[in-house]
Amino acid sequence: MSIQRGFAEEQTIPRLLMGRYYNSRGQDRVPFRFAEHFEISVYLEDSGTLYINDHPHKLHRGDVRFIRPGTKLSSTEEYSCYSFWLRFGEENTDYNRELIDAILPYFHGGEEMITDAKTAVSLFSSDQVGSKLKMNLFVMKLLYKCYSLSVKAQIKSPAVEACIAYLREHFHQPITLEDLGALTGYVPLHVLRLFKAETGKTPHEYLSELRMTQARNLLLNTDESVARIASECGFQSASHFQTLFKQKFGITPGKFRKNAEGFDI
Repeated sequence: MSIQRGFAEEQTIPRLLMGRYYNSRGQDRVPFRFAEHFEISVYLEDSGTLYINDHPHKLHRGDVRFIRPGTKLSSTEEYSCYSFWLRFGEENTDYNRELIDAILPYFHGGEEMITDAKTAVSLFSSDQVGSKLKMNLFVMKLLYKCYSLSVKAQIKSPAVEACIAYLREHFHQPITLEDLGALTGYVPLHVLRLFKAETGKTPHEYLSELRMTQARNLLLNTDESVARIASECGFQSASHFQTLFKQKFGITPGKFRKNAEGFDI
């Protein structure tokens, strides 16, 4: 797998693999699936519950989910949405983009995003000359709206921003609260409280999610062994990684790699 750092914002032109209206009523749905691509879905009614990595979100009209490859998805009850599957850059390439990384997995987008999603879906099915260019315009508008709303919801203090940057850069290494305290100039307990208040997670929980996300991406996009992935992502051992992975997703890393498929959720 090739890694390209500092991917320029103007180059993040998505390839739209699929755009459609989906209604779960009367559909056979799997208990859960792991996303193979980036996905944007805009929900159309106050119905249903979505689970993103087992975290529940009660669905409301105008809500949006932005899903990264390897994310575990499931849902209950009935719902409807407009959905798009996207690819950025070359296949099997992990791009680290500031814009994409800033987007929240779930937030409220409002009526404007519903209108734009509906237009993009209709253009996806059109054979008229120029329809695909126009479709990409609306998809990029959706993407930018996802980014701008997420950034607005994630304004953080300089100390927490510094901690997040450090965790992302050094996630494969052992990191303690004392390390973050030395980085920010605060005592470790204050770092813990500040980080939890602004992110909803402890630094340890945030670090664990970073490691697990990277591990899922490597399982999806490389042939590296589970032991090597565990080491590269900062887990204590392969057995420790496998235990945590199964606890979180209900499946072993090996089975996840074999069974990851694109089902409708």
